[in-house]
Amino acid sequence: MILSAAHGAGKTVSASTVARHLQDRSLRTSVFCFSFNDPSRRTVIEALRAFAMELFKFYGSVAGAVQQLYKSDIENGSTQLVDVNTATNVLKELLKQTSRVHIILDGLDECRHRSMLLPTMGALLQTPTYGIVKWFFTSRTENEIRAWALQHNVAEIEVSVDFIKADIKRFLHDKCTSVELQHIIGDVVDKLEGKFLWATIMLRVLNSSSTDEKKVRKSLKEFPRDLNSLYLRVLHRLSRRKTWKQELARKILTFLVASVQPLRLSEMSQALTVVTSPTSYQWPQKLPESSLLEDLCSGLIVFDRSFPGYSEDPMLRFTHKSAHDFLLQSLESYESGHGELCIHTNVATRTLHETHLAMERRARIASFGKEMGAPPAVVRFFTTWRGANRELALACLHYLSNPQYNKPGFGMGCLDSKDHAFLKYAAVFWHAHFSLSAPTSQDYIQVEAFMKSSAFWNCVAIQAAVAPHQYAVHHG
Repeated sequence: MILSAAHGAGKTVSASTVARHLQDRSLRTSVFCFSFNDPSRRTVIEALRAFAMELFKFYGSVAGAVQQLYKSDIENGSTQLVDVNTATNVLKELLKQTSRVHIILDGLDECRHRSMLLPTMGALLQTPTYGIVKWFFTSRTENEIRAWALQHNVAEIEVSVDFIKADIKRFLHDKCTSVELQHIIGDVVDKLEGKFLWATIMLRVLNSSSTDEKKVRKSLKEFPRDLNSLYLRVLHRLSRRKTWKQELARKILTFLVASVQPLRLSEMSQALTVVTSPTSYQWPQKLPESSLLEDLCSGLIVFDRSFPGYSEDPMLRFTHKSAHDFLLQSLESYESGHGELCIHTNVATRTLHETHLAMERRARIASFGKEMGAPPAVVRFFTTWRGANRELALACLHYLSNPQYNKPGFGMGCLDSKDHAFLKYAAVFWHAHFSLSAPTSQDYIQVEAFMKSSAFWNCVAIQAAVAPHQYAVHHG
């Protein structure tokens, strides 16, 4: 079956609750959650690997057919499970061994390769098994996923707003610490329109130091009617800050949109200090205070300190997928029609082409801001996928070109030092960000100069130490 609901309605919480219920009954349960915040949890192959590993743990033995698939991969030079078709066949064979297993896949809509995901899941659903295999999916309500569910006879549970409201009411009654405000929770629930995400935000209002009902009701009246309005409100607040603080917030949002993996605060702080052009902003402080960064991005970005060792150096992530999508929405379809930047042999023609693309992007972002009813000052915070990747690529390139990394035989002992926190990320992913952007002719000149320098070979040495798998990709 599949649970369909709008964003912010608590689908991931529901999936976790179902998993915990099954595990408490000692039923074999395998869970995978697609996550836009974690690139290692956005792909089909990662989901298949995770399920295969869980099933291996359950049974402790490997079927002959699986051993044969492994042998075939070894003979073809591949020592890891990297092919989706092979991984699908491995999972099919493992499912045949089970007497009973429950598989939970959360966030179908957050998978990066949906065109690959849906056929793969369809093939697994149709696989004959000798025991009982129960599947539970969650997703936002989308026509493509709904059509897939109908095609494969997956029963859909579409969560009604009234049903969610009842849960939100119980949640707020349990979590609201102000006894004086308990009686207005019904009004709060009506305002939230079935969005658990909004409920967690409104809970902060209810649990604030003020128990003045008039102030709370005023906050409730001014509370945005939808998530886009909520995010616009945050950006409008940012647009009233000093210009250098606006630019600081813009760069944080842009880098986080493009980052290949979650960035820690120390990594982000150093990336922000990189000067990529003569017009780059210079911050009053060499490294911006973490309290300032957290204040600027409140409402869009969470500074996650929940993991061990993260209290002083938290991980930065968007509050919700809708926040990430909000900064990009209506722009990806525009970019997808332009393909890679055409490299003209004539310098004048190339420059004209680049200027035309840049003007089109700016016009598209301005048009989008107008459609959203956003004040002109807010438009600067929107970005495009390629634009964000280019900006982060340049930050990586200029960071790596720093004179301290441009000496032959650069020492590797500093890789784990906070003074070089951004070094590993920049060395491993600079080229990936360029490949996802539309580089200008000037960018190519800078890349060429970098690759002729000692800094490039130091970068290669860091890649070999930190991400050796990059040199072990098998091409059949």
